[in-house]
Amino acid sequence: MPRKQTLADLGSPPSLFLISSPKPDQVASAIKALASFMPQQKVKEREFLGRTVCGLNLPPSQVPGGKTVERVLHYTGSGGYVAMSTDVATLEEFMRSGESARTALKDTPGLADAAQKVGGMGTGLFGYENQAETMRAAVETLKKESGTLANLFAGSGFAGRFGVGDNANKFKEWVDFSLLPPFEKISKYFYINLFSGSVTSEGLSFKIYTPTPPQLKK
Repeated sequence: MPRKQTLADLGSPPSLFLISSPKPDQVASAIKALASFMPQQKVKEREFLGRTVCGLNLPPSQVPGGKTVERVLHYTGSGGYVAMSTDVATLEEFMRSGESARTALKDTPGLADAAQKVGGMGTGLFGYENQAETMRAAVETLKKESGTLANLFAGSGFAGRFGVGDNANKFKEWVDFSLLPPFEKISKYFYINLFSGSVTSEGLSFKIYTPTPPQLKK
């Protein structure tokens, strides 16, 4: 989820990747060893909550507005996983949660039944999105940043092709996200999305399932 209601944060929200392993510390050490073979790459280490957190430099990325930001992949072995994130606060939040009891993702209401529609969670590739929360962040940010988005479009090369030029007001005549309703009024249309992937002798299989939101069944 984006930390702030800005277009930059919406376009690049913090993410956490988890690799399940009975020996996460050994896997983390293996990643460090492999990284040492990369040219001009040096893994930095630090301690957090008694565990070693490694930092691996990644190629810089661009955010809306043309700004370039440096990226570092932080990773550690924790709670039966190798946890990875380019946002250190997200990784540390996960590590703190490992110090106390937490509800497993598989125990999310409705998730287990929905997962069976894509072959279950053990296919080799499984993805889950809480669409209700991601759309909440998107709607709230677009409402707040509608004027900024109009200015960005008006200053882009596409504006002239659509006859808008550098006039942001013309864009707002077509699309004005500030007029979107409060998310609570449309939240019933969003729920969860799932996907899975597997490999068989016949090739690759990729399945996507979007169940009907419970509120629409009433």
